[in-house]
Amino acid sequence: MSFEYKRVIDAEKTLLPEEVRARLLLVKNWVYAAVDTEADTWCAYLCLSAMDRSTDMLQLQALYVKPEYRRMKVGSRLLEHAFADAASAGARSIYYKELGTNPEFLAINRPFCELCGFVKAGDGERIDFYDAKHLSENKKLKHVLKVYGSLPVKEFSDPNDPLIVRWRKRINSEGVSSGLDIYDLKHSRFYLEEGEIKAAVYVQVIRTFRAVLELYYPDGGSGGSKEKLAKLMLILHSIESLLANGCKRIYVMNANGENDNYITDLMGEPDGMCYAVEWIRYL
Repeated sequence: MSFEYKRVIDAEKTLLPEEVRARLLLVKNWVYAAVDTEADTWCAYLCLSAMDRSTDMLQLQALYVKPEYRRMKVGSRLLEHAFADAASAGARSIYYKELGTNPEFLAINRPFCELCGFVKAGDGERIDFYDAKHLSENKKLKHVLKVYGSLPVKEFSDPNDPLIVRWRKRINSEGVSSGLDIYDLKHSRFYLEEGEIKAAVYVQVIRTFRAVLELYYPDGGSGGSKEKLAKLMLILHSIESLLANGCKRIYVMNANGENDNYITDLMGEPDGMCYAVEWIRYL
């Protein structure tokens, strides 16, 4: 049995099943495949995502090996091929966030991740999730967006904007965030008050059709109605952007560790809860 590892370009996209091509072959994704040259068929695929405005970090979006080709080191060799290609293109690290409804299930992949050179960057997060179908049918969300849509909620269109630079220094000094590299700024939002950023929602797009929203309000806030409305509008604007982009499942977490019941009151009870583990592989 002989294997070939390659990056899938347009001329070779028929190597993969149609449903995989539709999901992974997007502009900012790098897709790789392992091919059984004797059987003339694909046996594994991998997807890396070029994260918005990050020049040296890629995100591992997907890795799948056909059952009949498992335990042959096909997956780990495909990883090494893809990572070497990414390193030659200037990437310095690979970020991977794994989500699961059971923390014991997440532990199953730990030996593989460590074998492939990943180090754990975060563990134990509990995140509520909502399915896009229920969010798109939620009339309360549409009503609030219509009534309060004029509030000063803006996109992270330029990470070098002085407002955003000051904000990053502020939250980094409080140990809240290590930077913007792992986020998709196209869907992230911040809230302005008196000419300064007061709160933000960062978005991580996970495996193409899933996303995690992380809400930051460094001051802790007074918990007043204005603060609650600002948080809600940040989340709603990001959700609106993600739904328009075809996202199917959205995870919502609060970086301040607060239990914001008013968010649940508006969005409804979550469709479920999951756990998350973050990994980094330095190239």
